[in-house]
Amino acid sequence: MSELFKQAALKQRVITALIIATLFVTIVVWAPLFYFQLAMLVLFLVAGWEWANLAGFIKNWQKLLYVWMVLVVACLLQLTTQLVFLPVHLFTEPIFLYLIWIEWLMAVAVLFWSLVFLLITTYPRCVKLFASRTVRTVMGLLVLIPTWAGVIFLKQQHQSGGLILLVVAMVACADIGAYFVGVRFGKHKLAPSVSPGKSWEGVAGGVICNVLLVSVLAVYWRLTMNEVMLLFWVTTAVVAFSIIGDLFESMMKRYRGVKDSGKILPGHGGILDRIDGWMAAVPVFTLAYLVFAV
Repeated sequence: MSELFKQAALKQRVITALIIATLFVTIVVWAPLFYFQLAMLVLFLVAGWEWANLAGFIKNWQKLLYVWMVLVVACLLQLTTQLVFLPVHLFTEPIFLYLIWIEWLMAVAVLFWSLVFLLITTYPRCVKLFASRTVRTVMGLLVLIPTWAGVIFLKQQHQSGGLILLVVAMVACADIGAYFVGVRFGKHKLAPSVSPGKSWEGVAGGVICNVLLVSVLAVYWRLTMNEVMLLFWVTTAVVAFSIIGDLFESMMKRYRGVKDSGKILPGHGGILDRIDGWMAAVPVFTLAYLVFAV
């Protein structure tokens, strides 16, 4: 009976994943920039609702207030940097200032996720550092806003959606490799106090899967050896940060005593459960793009 239940749950999970992937790719590739931004804003506002629960807001009006805070910060960022309507293909002084803003925002996000790594490695001793609801409120903004801005920026740079699909592919390869290798060979726990199911063997599987991705891209794009090495190191950083993002959400859920961040996605939990990896991966990828490609 339990085996039938597992098969039914897996089937539901696969169907939901296919629907999500199809919808996401459609929006990324074909939606005009303005509508893409609106779609991403809705996505991150839903994620904000879920984070409000992780932050310790129980009542619906408190969660709505937190979502409103996320919306206000996003709008202020948009007004400050002209995140949507700026003609990024014209290199004028406002664009230089815009790039500086985005670069600093991504750098702050990368620094934040680096500090999160220290929290993960010291959990549960570090609980007192984020036990305050105010601290978790600010942490949510540092998780959501830079990722939203990074996704919009990447879409602006290549409206075909190629950059977004690339970073998502890196995170997906890391997840797929980690899952199959971890299930088959996982023995050495990565962070047992945070997420007992993850292993160092799974990490190696994710890296190997991304090495295959880099190899395919190197042949397809006809990259030089220096370009291949740069892509490899960027990919490795993206994989590492995606793991940090995944573990961070697991840590926050464990602290709050919940299994999933939400119930909006059948078989998958909430939005945060699906984007936890690329919440940390997008800022480091965007920063690397700003440093090496812009």
